[in-house]
Amino acid sequence: MAIIGTLPVTLQNGTTADATQVMSDFNFIVNQVNANALPTSFVAPGTFINVQRFLTPGVSTYTPFSGATKALVYVMGAGGAGGGTIATGVGQSAGGVGAGAGAFGIGYISSGLTTQTVTVGAQGAGVSGSIGGIGGSTSFGGLFVAGGGQGGNAGNAVTPPNASTGGASGGLCTGTGTFLFAGGGQTGFASIVLAVGVVINGSGGGTAFGSGGTINAGTATGYGAGGGGAAASQSTGPQAGSAGAQGICIVFEFA
Repeated sequence: MAIIGTLPVTLQNGTTADATQVMSDFNFIVNQVNANALPTSFVAPGTFINVQRFLTPGVSTYTPFSGATKALVYVMGAGGAGGGTIATGVGQSAGGVGAGAGAFGIGYISSGLTTQTVTVGAQGAGVSGSIGGIGGSTSFGGLFVAGGGQGGNAGNAVTPPNASTGGASGGLCTGTGTFLFAGGGQTGFASIVLAVGVVINGSGGGTAFGSGGTINAGTATGYGAGGGGAAASQSTGPQAGSAGAQGICIVFEFA
C-alpha cells in the first residue's frame, strides 16, 4: 500500500504556489505517514527486551516480561562441599577430597514462553569428619535442570606418604527442553599427604562463574563451584570441608 496518495493540490512547474497550497500538501503527507506508521509499542520479533536473574537458593516463580515469547535460560547447579577429615593420631595426617562443581546448561525456548517454577540450588554444606554435602540442583520448570556437584569423600587418618582416590563428580544436565549447551560439572581433586603435617587437600571443581575451594577447606567462589577438602595434621580432631557455591538461574527474554 502506498504511503502517499494523490496530493490535494497539484503544483505546476514554473508557477508560484502560495503558502496555503504548500501547507495543504504538507499536512496531507504528514497525515499519510502517521496513518501508516507502526505503533510506538511495536517490538520487532526477536528483539531482546529483558533479563531476569534468580539468585536466592530455594523455590520462586518466573513470570515472562510483557511481550516476551522466547528465551535463553542459563542454569547452574550448586557445588558440593569438600570432604572433612576424621580424627588423627600421633604420626598421622589426613586430607579431604575436593567436591564436584554443579552442571551448567543453556536452554532455548523458541516460542510460547510461559510461567515456570524456578529452583536455585543451595550449596552443599561441610560435615565434620565426614563426606561433604551434595550441591542442590537448579531448574527452570522441568525444561532445564542443572544438577549439583557431589560432596568430597572424607580423608582418613593415614601414615604418610599417602594419596586419596579421585575427587567427587560434578553434576549433569537433564530436562525435556532444548539445550544449546549442556555441560557436566568439573570433578573435584584428590588429596595427598606427603608427610606428617604436610597435606595437600583436594581442591573443588571450578566453573565459568567461580573457582573451587583450594587450601585447607578453602571457600568456593562465584556460583556452582565445589568446596575444598579439609586438611589435618597429627593428633587433630575431626574437621569439616568447606561449603560449595550456590547455583544461579538467568533468563534472557526476547520478543
